[in-house]
Amino acid sequence: MNLFGAYCLGLREDYEPPSPADKNLQVLPTREIVALGEQELLAGDRFFLEKISHQKSDRVWCLDRDRLMDYLELGGSLEEIEMFLPLIRKTSCIRP
Repeated sequence: MNLFGAYCLGLREDYEPPSPADKNLQVLPTREIVALGEQELLAGDRFFLEKISHQKSDRVWCLDRDRLMDYLELGGSLEEIEMFLPLIRKTSCIRP
């Protein structure tokens, strides 16, 4: 069980979500997202990556313009993406 699950079940009094820096993800200028280190990604992180990118290998995803647009059209926001991947502003993936 993770910290959030313990909080939801009342086993912890507080919960602070991990900061984006704790995700150990790096966005490259090639629009690739690389999982750094050997730690397994959280299921929620992997789920979010699948919504906005396609997986190229075990630890590498590539931001996908169509998936990004689908995410936004279904009610997602740029703010959510920026919170997940703070370096996304420095890439050209969502600009025409």
